Amino acid sequence: SLRLPGQEGTADAGRCRAPAGYALYIVEEDPRSYVVLGYSKNKLFSTQPHTQMLGLFPNIGDSPAEWRLDKGGKPYALIVRLLFQDADTPDKGLSRLQVYALQPTPRFVGNFVSNEQARQAADALIKSR
Repeated sequence: SLRLPGQEGTADAGRCRAPAGYALYIVEEDPRSYVVLGYSKNKLFSTQPHTQMLGLFPNIGDSPAEWRLDKGGKPYALIVRLLFQDADTPDKGLSRLQVYALQPTPRFVGNFVSNEQARQAADALIKSR
C-alpha cells in the first residue's frame, strides 16, 4: 500500500527496481495503472495526471521503464510506455512513451511515439544542464 499526496487512503502498488535515491512504484487502479516515483527523502511524484490526457484506460502494461543515466551513473530521466484506448475508436489500442525529467525535481517532459524520439527528448535534458 502506498499513501499518495492529496488522496485519501492508500493505493495498491508494486515496487520495481530503481537506481539509488529513487523508488519506482506501479499503482494499480483496475483497469488503469500509472507510475509513482519516490525521490528525495520520501517525496512522491505521480504520473497519473499525465497518463489521463492520452485516452481511455491508461495502463503501464509489461514494458520495462528506462532510466537514462549521465556519464557518472546518475539518473536524469525516466521513460515509461503507456498503453491506452483511443477515445474516438475504443477498440483501437495505442501507446506512447512518456518522458520525465528527474532533476532538480521530477517533471513531465512529453509524450512520444518512438523509442528514438523519447530518448532524444530525454538526452536533450542532460545537454541543457
